[in-house]
Amino acid sequence: MQNSSACARNPVGLDVAPARIYVLRGGGVAAAYRGNGVDVGIGRHTVTVFARGDAVALEAARELRRLAATAPPARYSPPVYPTAVLRELKRVVIARKRFHTIRALSRAIGLPRGAIRSRLRLGRLLEESLVGVKAPTSSWAAVERDRRWPSRPTSSARPARPGGSVSPALGCVA
Repeated sequence: MQNSSACARNPVGLDVAPARIYVLRGGGVAAAYRGNGVDVGIGRHTVTVFARGDAVALEAARELRRLAATAPPARYSPPVYPTAVLRELKRVVIARKRFHTIRALSRAIGLPRGAIRSRLRLGRLLEESLVGVKAPTSSWAAVERDRRWPSRPTSSARPARPGGSVSPALGCVA
């Protein structure tokens, strides 16, 4: 098991698209990666469960609890992602209205079809969180370019600690 901030690890920020995204325990968002575990977004955290097989990882994810608790909560808190992540979701949700196929949308935005599908699914699950969020104005190619230079702070994102790095693409401190 691994615990990360929702900023550091989320379905938008990873280079691999989840095979499946779904609600877990009424609020958490689970992203399953074929044979590579399950990420569960709960509040401002992402808990990654690694196991020998997707079924085992999913069962463990359903049983997540605080250390002091004897049982998992009845309902997990929904994930709280940074604005930059929500804006990337909004990019795909808005573009979907204009393009009628995943293939056309993929070509227009420059993302693989699997990433488009997972972002659309996550956008539907987080629909309320996207209200009032503006779509980014830079192209996905520009975002990808910025992701390759995580140690170069931009004017809107500064390291929170000496020696820390910022991913301008997602506005996260690493």
